[in-house]
Amino acid sequence: MLVLDGITHAHDWVDVPSKQIMDGVYLSYNQDLILSYAPDPNEIMNSNNYNTDLAVFHFNGTNFVFSNTIVTNQDENKSEYDMNASFQLTRVNNTTALVSKKDQVVKTQWNGSDYINNEIIEAEGNYFYKGTSTGSKSFIVNSTRSGIECFNAASTPEATIHIGYPVNNIVANTTGNKLYMFHKQNSENTGLFVHNTETGETVNLNTDDNDFNNITGMIGDVVYNPYKKQFLVAQSNFASGTYNIKIINDDADNSSPGVIPLPTGVEYPKEMYIGPDKKLYIMANMQSGSQNPKVCVDTADDSETHDAYELIENYNGDISFSGTFADDFEYWSARFCYNAANNKVYATIHPTEYTLDPYVSVPNSMFNYDEPMLTTGEGTGTGSIVRFDNTHVQSITSDFFFPGKIICPNESSGETNSQYADKIFVIGEDFYEYDFVNPTNTITHEGLSYNDIIYSPELDMLFAMRDKRNPDCSADRRIQIDKIYYDNGVLKFEQIDLDGDGADGWLAGQAAGFFYNPYDMNIYIHLKFDNKKLGGTNVSLIRFDPSEANPSLDIIDLGMTSFYPELDHCPDYHSYFYNINQPYINSICYNNYPAEFYLANEFPEGESSRLEIYNSLIDGGEEDIRIITSGNELFYDNQTNIDTDPLFLGKWEHPYQIADGSPCIDAGTLANLPDFIELPEFDLAGNPRIVGDSIDMGAYEWNPTVGVDENIYQPIQNKKPKLLKAAPNPFSTSTTLSAKWDFTGHVQIEIYNNAGLRVKVLKSGRSGGMGSIQTKWDGKDQNGNMLPAGIYHVVIFWEGKEIEGMKVVKQ
Repeated sequence: MLVLDGITHAHDWVDVPSKQIMDGVYLSYNQDLILSYAPDPNEIMNSNNYNTDLAVFHFNGTNFVFSNTIVTNQDENKSEYDMNASFQLTRVNNTTALVSKKDQVVKTQWNGSDYINNEIIEAEGNYFYKGTSTGSKSFIVNSTRSGIECFNAASTPEATIHIGYPVNNIVANTTGNKLYMFHKQNSENTGLFVHNTETGETVNLNTDDNDFNNITGMIGDVVYNPYKKQFLVAQSNFASGTYNIKIINDDADNSSPGVIPLPTGVEYPKEMYIGPDKKLYIMANMQSGSQNPKVCVDTADDSETHDAYELIENYNGDISFSGTFADDFEYWSARFCYNAANNKVYATIHPTEYTLDPYVSVPNSMFNYDEPMLTTGEGTGTGSIVRFDNTHVQSITSDFFFPGKIICPNESSGETNSQYADKIFVIGEDFYEYDFVNPTNTITHEGLSYNDIIYSPELDMLFAMRDKRNPDCSADRRIQIDKIYYDNGVLKFEQIDLDGDGADGWLAGQAAGFFYNPYDMNIYIHLKFDNKKLGGTNVSLIRFDPSEANPSLDIIDLGMTSFYPELDHCPDYHSYFYNINQPYINSICYNNYPAEFYLANEFPEGESSRLEIYNSLIDGGEEDIRIITSGNELFYDNQTNIDTDPLFLGKWEHPYQIADGSPCIDAGTLANLPDFIELPEFDLAGNPRIVGDSIDMGAYEWNPTVGVDENIYQPIQNKKPKLLKAAPNPFSTSTTLSAKWDFTGHVQIEIYNNAGLRVKVLKSGRSGGMGSIQTKWDGKDQNGNMLPAGIYHVVIFWEGKEIEGMKVVKQ
């Protein structure tokens, strides 16, 4: 420790008990300097000081002289990483300081002869950090609960001020009017937050009026069961030793009918999954590395033979792993996916590094695959991929290293013509290309470790995000996104040029989220921290169009800064916590009601706003219009407004275009328009806004090119061609299209752009039965003009009716 004289600038070096001092505070009554440090045996300078965490240095008038060390720790730690570390010190007065620790806040006070310590808060799995004192009040940040703990003059806890919701996961019901928000950290009693999108209210179930829905344990996972309209919460309460699945009804009171018990000997439930097979999969025994995980399968709905939540199978012995795991890997994590091709559920199970509580249960990207030992030696311990069959769990492979997210394009698209047909993809230490039809064709792409992977069914394209960092996580962070596609049967990994420099293409910073929005077909990056991890830049969403060859970034400033946990990149503390935030995406669509209108109410006394509605389609009519602000008027014209199905086209870039037969066609009017209304020349799809003497309701003018026949967009039964492929796809100069069919009649192959406009008739003729075609499209329109890069749709028509289609991307 360096002691500097502020007047003479003379300095002196004083030996301290630890290599890493966290904080210091001077208590003038006894002229003592108190230092805090973590009880890490690798940092302690003297073995006699092991398990101490405070040191006292007394000022004798000339120098600071070591006096003694103090132990404020809990009796034992769970592991060498579960240190009850002392972080910051807060001076209350000239005799007293508060010690902010992991799991505790301790008051250290001089009693006239010695320093005595009193625990004033104990909360397993919490992080107490910086504090300040005003004399009559003290405040300490609790980072796990995203709040501030308040203390009175006697340092007795008074209240908690919440400055945010400690959440990074969102689960919604099917209507999207209720969101359950939570985190999966290994901390108890932080609660489950329920947000009602209709009222805008958010409540913590632990603080509402219902004591029966409290979540007292740590949350392993939350899923929504659409078959019973209930939320299910996997919870573990270590203090009481109880482990179960809490049931929360999707009702106004968030009532709880009880819990789903786990079988005897099954503990620590974490990830859950409800599949189209109406089964609930529960991963349990995910805490101890001394035994393999277990999988419990319950019914998710009532049936003729089983009641809902009745145990069907309790798998254990079927899951096996090669090698053994050292103490560094005492936890497990799992991810699920559904394969529509064979109606099977798959899962990955992998070991999770034991970091400092409360983050032990959360997989994180700051994990360095090369450094830790899976066993006491070099280690061969691995994760596994399993498939759930009717009576057992089939171990697909047990030699994947840290298999994480698993994705099957069939789950998202259900299309058999996907370029990824027959494949499942897994990210981990390497990138795994699993062939579920012929497993011998499974390929490991070594050295390609990704944080997250997403699939675009519109583009039929995989995109993966890498968080680049050096082994000790101390260097600048940067984001790399690759698109993954097949070229002549070989999987290619092509980096997207995010910064537009034509070279490396990475983006500075650290991503907290990576997702695909199906409603605008753009990719989003949730950028939470800058590349220096200083937290000085605003949180933002970065959006780009993945169909563009050289995408431009649209940066959406979210208007708030973020902070970075100080120990998050400190290997010495093993306090890594970098978890991909889970987004929730909802669309505004027909039959969302009631229709809400917000009117300004800042008018002089006696005046108000007036909402007048003409020539509009309002689902539910006047009765379902809600004026949010009070004191305002509504006029609803029953003569020109209509209440019926608008017959949206429902596909491609402009799904809200109207189809043939829509009641919105010519339902607008050009007569008696106010002077301040100026109609645009074109609608949102680029079609003329005014056709004839009237306009259509909505943002689009009916286009007969896309609305020729409403049956065009309905597949015809028993007429099932197989569009084998478009190769290459994406293409730059040309692509070869192949198709087969087994029916008689007129067949036509057409190309449409993403706005739904036909740009070319590729082939047209009559088929006498078994037919096939292989034709090349050079990317030009009907007039021989080269079309711009983008998404195009190849559609096969039989007797004027659409029966098959696929997407191709022109670069």
